[in-house]
Amino acid sequence: MEKPRSDILTQGTSYWLDEHLSIVRQNILDEAKRIAKLDNREGPVVEPKDIAEAAKRFAPGTEVPAKETPKQTTWQTLVEWASSPMFVSALLAIAFGILGVYRGGQGAFDIAKVFAGAIVGSAAVTVKSNIKLR
Repeated sequence: MEKPRSDILTQGTSYWLDEHLSIVRQNILDEAKRIAKLDNREGPVVEPKDIAEAAKRFAPGTEVPAKETPKQTTWQTLVEWASSPMFVSALLAIAFGILGVYRGGQGAFDIAKVFAGAIVGSAAVTVKSNIKLR
């Protein structure tokens, strides 16, 4: 099977397409085995006509809708995307920011700035690692 040209697809898109097609291929093969078994062939021996019949069921030549994935809430998406250190840093930045407001001390604001910087650093690392995965 020829791979899609790399100048058309990103690495992540190419990976998704390969995974999707491997699932479709396995479904076709399983269906072809079932068809062969219904013909009471020993083995069951899968013949080209079984593959063709099974392929028509899973890849009929018209658009086949992909499986729908359940919708995630914004909170679920955020938790999945962000790292734990980012959340801890965000909570500490908020806590020290509130202390700075109520205590009026510049030191609490300085500490909040440090944790805000940690949030930015964590976000950058998360984005960079997610880009490498795709």
